[in-house]
Amino acid sequence: MVNLADLRKKKKKEEKKEETPQAEVEKREETLKKEKEIAKEEKLKETVLKEEKGGEVQKELYLSFRIGKEIYGIPIDYVQEIIPLHPITKVPNAPEEIMGIISIRGMVLPVINIGIFLGQKLSEYNENTRLIILKVNDEMISIIVDSVYQNIEIPLNLIEPPPSTVKDEKGLIFGVYPYKRKLLVLLKAEQI
Repeated sequence: MVNLADLRKKKKKEEKKEETPQAEVEKREETLKKEKEIAKEEKLKETVLKEEKGGEVQKELYLSFRIGKEIYGIPIDYVQEIIPLHPITKVPNAPEEIMGIISIRGMVLPVINIGIFLGQKLSEYNENTRLIILKVNDEMISIIVDSVYQNIEIPLNLIEPPPSTVKDEKGLIFGVYPYKRKLLVLLKAEQI
């Protein structure tokens, strides 16, 4: 004797098996479609910029780095070198942002914690902690960062001004740039 209930259960299981791969295929297709739309939007932005400028889009190269949980960028033109953390000598009565001084190849440079101006706290020192040596207004300085990432070529017309609600007494923030689903905060080296 054939049990109808068992046959129905078996048929439902087979239908579910058929639906699951189809649902996965549809999800993958939806994801690919979204990614293609994002790529099209970025390409369209660049095309519009080229048309507005009547030619090539002006771009500037920025070095990206992390302080605390945020990613920042500084124009590569100011960067002299990136070095691992050196022993820092404390300077009595120095301002809070001056962590001390270091000696590099006979030069004594101040070590500046710009995280203080940006409301970010440095992580504990580790193997990724770096000093970025900058030449600003013919003066050599170093800033301490949690880690250094990569150079990023940024179209100048895609840089947004910082929101008016952002408190930036030192005038350090030049603008923001959307990068890989985050905002890259671009800094003015001259204000450090």
